Amino acid sequence: MQPMLVNIFDGSMQYQEELSEMQNDKSVKTLFNIKGEMTWLCYETGTKYSHSTNFARKFLLPFPFSYLAECGFSAVNDLLLKKINELDINKRGDLRIKLTK
Repeated sequence: MQPMLVNIFDGSMQYQEELSEMQNDKSVKTLFNIKGEMTWLCYETGTKYSHSTNFARKFLLPFPFSYLAECGFSAVNDLLLKKINELDINKRGDLRIKLTK
């Protein structure tokens, strides 16, 4: 959900106006370059562009759990494949990692 790449004519009038302002706002561009998709959750963006941020939050918030699970599996994969030599796991036995309690 990159606000700079959205076609402003795809949404309703209420969103078109905010997206047009957002695409020309240098502070939002800078914030987006720093924080990425997390820009939609920032207080500054929420106060300036309330309709667009509320819509984006409704769209993005269902994904945190799958994102966290993916991050966990990526960390385990990184441990098992890339850092196995550094940990010298072969001499210590199996490495068993549990992502949840």
